[in-house]
Amino acid sequence: MSDPAVLPAPPVPASRPAEAYARASLAPATLRAYQAGWQAFLDWCALNGRQALPASPETVADHLASLATTHSRASLAKRLSVIGQYHQLAAPPAPQRRSLSLEGCRILAGQLRHATEARQQLVAERAAASRACAFCLHRLLPVQARLLRLGPEHPTWPSWCAPA
Repeated sequence: MSDPAVLPAPPVPASRPAEAYARASLAPATLRAYQAGWQAFLDWCALNGRQALPASPETVADHLASLATTHSRASLAKRLSVIGQYHQLAAPPAPQRRSLSLEGCRILAGQLRHATEARQQLVAERAAASRACAFCLHRLLPVQARLLRLGPEHPTWPSWCAPA
C-alpha cells in the first residue's frame, strides 16, 4: 500500500478544467481519505483477483461485505463514495439525451386527448346536474350556511349578498 500522504494519481489525465477544479475543491484530508480508501479497494481487488476499474457491482458489493464486520455503516458509505468518485474520474457517464419516438408522442397525445375528453364529460355532467349559474360568485366566495338560513331580510345579512 502506498503512503496515504501522497495524493493519488488520477486514473485519466487531469486535462479537463472541471476535473482540475473538482480536485482543487477538496480538502487535503479528504483527498488523503479518498486515496486511502481507493488504495484499500485496489489491494482487495488484487488479492481477490478482481478488476478494480471498471469494477462490477458484484465486486463493489463483495468488497463492502468483506469490511462489514470491521467497519461502521458510515465507513462503508464513505468507501462506496470513494469507489464511485474514482469511477467518475476514470469514465464520466455520457450526457443523457432524452428523446421520444414518434410512436411515443402519438401514445402520449392519445392519452392526453382521452384525459381531456373525460374531464370535459365530467364537467358537463356536473353542470347539467347543478342548478347554479356557471358564473355563480358563491362558488368563489361561499356564504356561510347560517347566513343563508337567516335570509336577506335579516339585519346581519351582508350588503354584498343582497339581491340586486
